[in-house]
Amino acid sequence: MARAAGQHSGPDGGIGGLLAGAEEEHAVGGEQLMDAGQNGLARLLREIEHDVAQEDDVKAVIAAVEGQRH
Repeated sequence: MARAAGQHSGPDGGIGGLLAGAEEEHAVGGEQLMDAGQNGLARLLREIEHDVAQEDDVKAVIAAVEGQRH
């Protein structure tokens, strides 16, 4: 569909409307990058918590085995 002349122009007759769209897309991309970073940190924290829980389980088994030896 053809657009009317000046439809993409800004209030001063320039191409500001075109550039504003690019800036908005860049801002959204930045938010997505931030979300990805936060998701990565959350996943790392869950993995650490899981590893600590496993380590605690191993320590409990070792303590139980040592208790049976004595």
